[in-house]
Amino acid sequence: MPGIVCLTRANLDSNWLHFEAGAVSKNGGLVMNCLLNLAKTDLDWPLKQFQSVEFKKEEMLSMMKSINEQLGDSGLAETPFNSLFETLWPEVARTMQEIIDDSPSASPTIRNTKDL
Repeated sequence: MPGIVCLTRANLDSNWLHFEAGAVSKNGGLVMNCLLNLAKTDLDWPLKQFQSVEFKKEEMLSMMKSINEQLGDSGLAETPFNSLFETLWPEVARTMQEIIDDSPSASPTIRNTKDL
């Protein structure tokens, strides 16, 4: 079963979030990070081991296609998949923007160049 981990600066160090991502991965599921106002360089272990996308329409479409492919015969064919994505995108984008706007901002983690 695939899992999407929505990451904000405020939840990057959440033990619960790390536990859940690990549980999905350990059970053979695809784990993908959705970065909300974050860059891939903001991630540290263990989350940076998973594929990550920024919350942008084209990157989200790519992520959703990857998840759809993981579903095998249960996934949607390309045409209905694309149609459904285009139909749902405005509502998803609006809801996610509300989450971004309401998310408390934590102090950015300062990493040295060796960590990056």
